[in-house]
Amino acid sequence: MRSLLSFFTKNVLLKVASFNGVFILIRIGIGAIMSRIIADYAGAAGMAIMGNLRNFTQGIQTFAVLGFEHGLVSYAAAYRKDFTELKNITKLHGLYQSYLV
Repeated sequence: MRSLLSFFTKNVLLKVASFNGVFILIRIGIGAIMSRIIADYAGAAGMAIMGNLRNFTQGIQTFAVLGFEHGLVSYAAAYRKDFTELKNITKLHGLYQSYLV
C-alpha cells in the first residue's frame, strides 16, 4: 500500500488527472445546481435562452483562444525548471486571453 501511495505522489500525470477529475465533479455539481435554480425561476424558455447564451460564449472563447492552450502546455513543459520564464509566459498568456475575451 505504501509503495502504491509513493508511486501516486511521485507521478505527475496521476496528480494532474486526479485534480482534473475533482474539478470536473465540482463543475458538474455546480452546473446541476445552477440549472435547477434557472429552471425554477426562468422556466423552460429561460433555460433555452441560457443554453443559447452559453453556446455563443463558448464559441467566442474557442475562437479567441485559437490553439494557444496547446502552445502554453508545450512551453510549460519546456520551461518547467526555469520558474521565472514560466511565470512570464503564463502572465503573457493570461494578458492576451483577457484582452481577447
